Order: sequence, then structure tokens, then C-alpha cells
Amino acid sequence: QGTVAAPTIDNVTTDDEKVTGTGINGATVTVKVGGQDYPATVTDGKYSVTIPKQAFGTEITATQTLNGKTSSDVKTTVTQGTVAPPTINPVTTDDEIVKGTGINGATVTVMIGNQEYPATVTNNEYSVAVPKQPSGTIISAKQTLNGKTSDLATTTVGQGTVAAPTINSLTSDDVMARGTGITGAVVTITIGSATYTGTVSNGNYAIEIPKQAAGTVVYAKQTLFGQTSNDAQTTVTQGSVSVPTINTVTTDSTTVTGSGINGATVTVKIGNQEYPATVANGTYSVTIEKQPFGTEITAKQSLGGKTSDAASTTVTQGTVANPTINAVTSNDTIVTGSGITGATVTLSVGGQDYPGTVTNGAYSITIPKQAAGTEIKAKQSLNGQTSGSVSTIVTQGTLAAPTINDYTVGDGYVTGSAPAGASKVALYVGDQLIRYAPVTDGKYRVYAGDNAAMGVAGTAFQVAGVDAAGGIGAKASSTVKPSTTVAAPTINDFYVGDAYAKGTATGASQVTLYVNGVAVRTAAVAANGTYSIYTGDRASLAIAGNTFQVEASNAAGKTSTKTTGTVKAKLAAPTINDFYAGDAYAKGTAAGGANKVTLYIDGVAVRQAAVAADGSYSIYTGDRATLATAGNTFQIESSAPTGETSAKTTGTVKAKETVAAPTINDFYVGDAYAKGTATGASKVTLYVNNVAIRQAAVAADGTYTIYTGDQTSLATAGNTFQIQAVKASGATSAKTTGTVKAKETVAAPTINDFYVGDAYAKGT
Repeated sequence: QGTVAAPTIDNVTTDDEKVTGTGINGATVTVKVGGQDYPATVTDGKYSVTIPKQAFGTEITATQTLNGKTSSDVKTTVTQGTVAPPTINPVTTDDEIVKGTGINGATVTVMIGNQEYPATVTNNEYSVAVPKQPSGTIISAKQTLNGKTSDLATTTVGQGTVAAPTINSLTSDDVMARGTGITGAVVTITIGSATYTGTVSNGNYAIEIPKQAAGTVVYAKQTLFGQTSNDAQTTVTQGSVSVPTINTVTTDSTTVTGSGINGATVTVKIGNQEYPATVANGTYSVTIEKQPFGTEITAKQSLGGKTSDAASTTVTQGTVANPTINAVTSNDTIVTGSGITGATVTLSVGGQDYPGTVTNGAYSITIPKQAAGTEIKAKQSLNGQTSGSVSTIVTQGTLAAPTINDYTVGDGYVTGSAPAGASKVALYVGDQLIRYAPVTDGKYRVYAGDNAAMGVAGTAFQVAGVDAAGGIGAKASSTVKPSTTVAAPTINDFYVGDAYAKGTATGASQVTLYVNGVAVRTAAVAANGTYSIYTGDRASLAIAGNTFQVEASNAAGKTSTKTTGTVKAKLAAPTINDFYAGDAYAKGTAAGGANKVTLYIDGVAVRQAAVAADGSYSIYTGDRATLATAGNTFQIESSAPTGETSAKTTGTVKAKETVAAPTINDFYVGDAYAKGTATGASKVTLYVNNVAIRQAAVAADGTYTIYTGDQTSLATAGNTFQIQAVKASGATSAKTTGTVKAKETVAAPTINDFYVGDAYAKGT
């Protein structure tokens, strides 16, 4: 081997952990760092050895050996590699030094805006003096070592200590806390456990607060960028003093009360007299003498050297004593009693009021005469206040004379009207008491038929009222008048089931119904001479052939002879076929002789319909909403040309049997059958153009098939038809509509030529 050339060494920096270079293929390169050798074999003209990172300026040598021959050495010096950014410790608005860490010996440059501040790293730390910076300022730093400079590190100035705000003095009138602070800071006002906030603008703040009592301590602090100051405080002093209140004072009051400020001194003044009191728990009370109506009372309060304006009130009327009311009889037209002079007394009798004024302690008020037992109430009002009510019961005075209706020879009873307060009347003939009779609804009827003198025209007799205590009132006199006659009444035809007997009773005032010779009831005769007397509760008058009588009587009590009526037979009641909710006609049969029927709903005749020759009828009900509800009732009555009517027959609306609507499978142009399901039905009906075409049975499984092939309209897509389900009972469902669909067509495919041995047939 001849001379061996020295290898090359590539540049090495403080970042590198490999030394590389070029040499002779197969030669062994020995890299020497300090006293350490690192061998490597040259391959493809290059070598590479791993070493620890080396400090700037370290000398590295390399030789190569081939076939026992070693080259001279080559040398290189380690240069500076990448320089890491320094760190920056947090900086606040209070700081005047920026500190951080870096590489020993490096020069750190701190930059704020356009200003730079250099420092050398010692013991891995640096420190530079800077002016105080506002919150949010960006500070950056870089370090330079051996001619290499790092990237920038940055930090943002945070808020340092925040000074306490100021707070202006407050009085108990203030509703706004004011003071100064740092613009942009949030000021928090604390009063007890409540807080109120606001933002400082242009160095000032104003925050709304409730009014506070004197002596309350109010605190203020401000927060800026997350930092909060210490508290400033002020104590509320007394502002203006509010007017106290005065509760209502009446002529009954011996104290004046009201509300004020705790601890304040309230001074109540009446005329020239003052009454002081201290407010406790928000109220005060002073003792006074009773004051007359209309007296003015004032009050003011003092606190912390401040005195309020005066409040005032006027004494109102207190309790008004009840008036008295003197005894009142049924003869009196004036009620008297005592009361408070100047008061208004109001008498209440029934629903009527009668007022009067008290003069010299007494009142006198005119009223109509009142019946014994009537309650009269009295109350008095003075200065807007009203007393309680007192009352008295009217006692019976002297009874007035009754009235006497004409009494004629043959009349059995003396009748007339009794005076108010009478409980009975006394009949006198020849000044002799004959008997008493009760008063009912102000009327009396006293029997005189057994007194011979009362059967003689011209006989004088008297009637007097008698009160509950037995007191006899003034007598009314009359004489027996000659007899008069009363015509017998007529009776209209009366049929089985009629509830009233009707007819005429000329000249009479009332009629009496007799059944089986017993008087049942009376009824008044109308001004035109007709009458109508109730018979519906007499069972015997529901049987044809039975009889009854009607007797007429006049106002004098004179009676006619009785007229006899006979109960006539009535048409037989009609029948009513089953009627279902929603039916438009009620149908049935009417008995022979009937020519029409009448429909009644709720007892009111609605309409009539003719009876057919075969005795059947059909009467329209479709416009009667009540007959669409199951359970409701109606009546049918038959009538004959003679006017006879039958008893009414009652029909009840039955619930209509429901049938589920059928389903229809898809139906296409050219289909000869419509198919589907009809659950619960026995057959289905086909409708085309709303005309029933045919029916078909429903199978046991609920399916149906019905022929449609003869219906030309069903060969056109878009046309419709209906299927209706029918139960064995004849009940039908709602119709289901089917629509003819167009039959989907698919074009025939094409096939490419196909040869023996082809594995696939292809085409479109």
C-alpha cells in the first residue's frame, strides 16, 4: 500500500451527535474527540460515527488507515448550533424588572415596543430593569450565543395591585353611590349581604342603591383584570326626615297611632297641645282625650337633628249608637223614637226605606199602615257612619171592617175579604153571633145555610174580623138579596186519555168537577165564558163509558145544576218499527180509522204524515238532531177524520250497528275482479258511478272477490268505484273507494349474437 490520503470531516455544531465525512472505500476512519477515539469503516466513499454533543470550539481530528498504512490527520472545530429561546417570568403592572432563564454566557435582549433592554445570562438567569408597563403590554425576549440568535419568547403584562376606589359621603336620602376609580374597573358596593356593581367611566362611577338608614356602613372595592382592591368605606348620615303617618282617628279614639322612623321623636299636636312619643319597631302611640268630629290633628318627627314636615288628619265619626223605636200598631202611620240630634234615621219596612232627621233627640217618620207581625227596622247615620239596626214588630191595632160579597136567598155561604190582621171572622144575624170561620189568603167563607133568617130576602147580617188575640174589629153590614139562577155548563166531547174537560159556563165565575158524585176540584171560567178543568189524575175517566159532572157557580156562590159528560172511546195507539240513530223516517202502522199520524218530540207536535191505505205510515225525522242520539225518545199519535186521536206510542232511538269499511287491493286496468277484506261482514256490494252493480259473499277468512269485468269504466286508469260491506242483519258500512291503476309495462330486452362456447349471454 502506498501513501493514504487524509479523510474529510463535515462541519460539526453543538447540536450534532454524529461526525460524517468522506474517505477511501474499505479504509478505517478514526475520529478523535478529546482522548476518545470513535472508529468507522468507509462505505460508498462515506463514513459516520456517533459522538456525544460537543461544546462550541471543541477540536475534532480524523485519520484513515488502509492496508496497514495510516493517513495524516484532518481537524475541525465545533461551531454553535441552534440557540433555544429564553424564558420570561410573569410581569405585572407593578414590576420594574423583567427576569427569566437562558444559556450561560448568552446575551438576552428584552424588547418592549421599540425599546430593547440587553442582559447577560449568569447562572442560567438574567434580569433587566424596565419602566412599569400597563396591563396587556406584550414583552418579548431573545438570546444570542456564539453568533447564533434564538427565536422570540413573549409574555403579556398582567394586572398588579389595584388601588382602592374612593366613595363619596352618603345620606339616608341617597339612592346613588358615587366615587372615583380606575377607568374600566368594576366597582362593587357592599351593604350588609347585598352587593351592587358598576363600571368606572372617565375615572368616576355611579351605582344605584336602596336608601339606607343613618349609621349604615357602605363598602366599595374595584376589580380590574382579575385583581381586586381593598375596601373603601363610608357611613350613612341622616338625610331629610320623612313625614310620619297618622292612623285614622275617630270620635271614639283616646290614642293617636301611626308609623315613623325607629328612634325618631314624633310630636302629635291638637290645637295648642303637643304629645311627644318615640318610634319603636316602626310605630308610635300617644294618649289623648276624645276629640269632636272634624278636629285637625298634626304630627311630625325628628331624628339626628332633622325634623320632617307635618302630617295631618281630621277626626272622623266613630261608632254611632243605635236609635230607639217606639211601639207600632197596625193602625199607625207614624213611627217615632229617639236618636242623635242631626243624625238621619232610616226605617226599613219590607223592601221600602223611609228616612227622617233627628231633632232635639227625637224623630217622627210617616209610613203606610202595616199588618200585625210586620217587622220594622231602624238605624241612624251620622257623619258617614251608620249604627246597628234595631227593630220592632207591628202589633195588632183595631181591625177594620171586612167586605161582604152579595148573599142571595139559597146561598149556603157568606163570602168576602177580611181586614189585615184578622185570623178569622164572626158572622152575626140580628146582632147575635152565629159562628166563626177562618181567614185564608185574606178571604173568608162562613156557612149560613142553616140559619132560617138567612133564607129570607132583606134579612140584615154583619161580619167582623177577629185577630189572633181574640180582638173583634169593626163590623160590616149587608142584607140577604133575592135569589138568582146560574145556567148549567156545557161539556165538549171527552175521550179516553184526555187530561182536561172543556166547555162553556155562561155567567159563571168558576166550575166544579164531580167524579162519582164527589167534588174533585174547581177551575176559573175565562172572560169569554169557556173553562178547562184538569181530569188527568182521575183513573175512572180513562175508561170509555164512565161519566162525570161539571157544575157552574157565580161570584155570589150560587150554583147551577150539574151537567153530565160521558168518556168516549179513542183510536188505538199506533205501532213504531225499530228506529236507529241516523234514520231519516219513523215507520209503523196506525189502527183502522186513522188517516194521519203526528210526531211529538219532547211533548211538542213536530209534523203530521198521512196513513197509507194498508195502515202503514212513514213520517220524516231527519231534521231532528235529538233523534240522532241513541236512548232519546219520541212519540207517534194517530188521528181520525172525526178528530179522534189515539194514545201516544213512545219510540226509543237505538244505537246503529257499526260495520267496518272494507279494504280494496290494488286494482289495475284489465282486472276482472276487485278483491280485498270485509271483516265481520257477510257480503259486499260493488258500486260504479254510485250505482249498486252486484253483491258477492265474504269468505270465512274475511276476504272477498267480486266480478268487475263487465264494467267498461273500470278499464280506464284513474276511474273509481266503491265497495260497501253488509252484515247479515242488513247493517252497512261506509263505502271504500278504489281507483283503477295503469298497468306497468316493461319493454322486451335485446340479445347480442350468442355463439357455441360463450359463457355469457349479453344484450340490452
